[in-house]
Amino acid sequence: MSKQIAVLVETDDTWGRTVVGELIRLASDRGWRLLIAPRDEQHRLRLPRHWKGDGVVASIRDSAMRQHLWRLKLPTVDLSAMIPKEDWFARVITDDRKRAEMALEYLRCRGFAQFAIYAPRIGRYGPGRGEVFRNLVLRCGYSCETFVNTKSATGWSIDHQRVRRWLEGLPHPTAVFAADPYPARQLAEVCSSADIPVPDQIAILAGDDDDLLCETANPQLSAVQLDGVQLARQAVDRLQFHWRLSRASKRCLRIPPRQVITRRSTDYHSVSMPSLQTVLRFIDDHAHTDIRVTDLLKVGGMSRRNLELLCRRELSASPAELIRRARMVHARSRILDGRESLTQIALNAGFASSAAFSQQYKAYFGMCPSVHR
Repeated sequence: MSKQIAVLVETDDTWGRTVVGELIRLASDRGWRLLIAPRDEQHRLRLPRHWKGDGVVASIRDSAMRQHLWRLKLPTVDLSAMIPKEDWFARVITDDRKRAEMALEYLRCRGFAQFAIYAPRIGRYGPGRGEVFRNLVLRCGYSCETFVNTKSATGWSIDHQRVRRWLEGLPHPTAVFAADPYPARQLAEVCSSADIPVPDQIAILAGDDDDLLCETANPQLSAVQLDGVQLARQAVDRLQFHWRLSRASKRCLRIPPRQVITRRSTDYHSVSMPSLQTVLRFIDDHAHTDIRVTDLLKVGGMSRRNLELLCRRELSASPAELIRRARMVHARSRILDGRESLTQIALNAGFASSAAFSQQYKAYFGMCPSVHR
């Protein structure tokens, strides 16, 4: 008999549309019927009073929705982390620790050593997103400034002048981790009105990607791309688990992000020497080719010894390590894109064979390319 599943997920951003799109595809393969984003008279995501279905996939962002779903007594999977986990629903969410690690690694690779968090309460994410990043930064021996909300300034009513004063008080350059595209875009707008150069003084990295908000911002916003496809697939698995065992899975499943998408808001290497900045930009621009350290010497106009010393002093890595890191990050992006064979990606990245590429890729990311794809 065909299953009927309700999907209470907002589709106003790339994350929501990706999740819902994959749920539609999975439902079509299984012959299920979906009820997508139903709303009540107050325009809240709510199920119709007399709807009879078999399960719910939802992003439970507040206690009112939690109470609404609890009354239904239906198998439910939550894709958010806005409320405490309860035994009656399963949970599949993005791994905040992996998100923080990916964000910090990315920013450190670009030479940043001063960090800040901008995560005002707007009802789209929990406090843990910023806290996990901050704790990781502190454990790595860096300082981390945090924008603090006042009780009278929450949601979308935050005073831009307060944000401006906070930004102007940060050391330059500082990389700011913004919780998601909405606060990231707000930061870009404040920087623009205050004539604060982005990314030269303040670099901005959003903790989630949205094509519209990030690509139309000025400058365009770099962001951590989440894996909405895997979230949807695992949500379906959790529903099937509930149907099979007549209980919700107690384990909270955490899905790693896919990658960091580089746009103009972080397109800057925080190093003291202009010649080294030229070298780093060359590595970024040519990571998809078989570049060598000798190419860097020509671009930077310096000796091998001077380049080695500069890279060690400014970035705690050798030139060869910087090339290898850039190749791996670029290769990961192409692997996830899915349009090229793994062999072609390996050859373009300068490896003699796909086996050698796979070995180094696994050492860098913890899984082989085929599994990552």
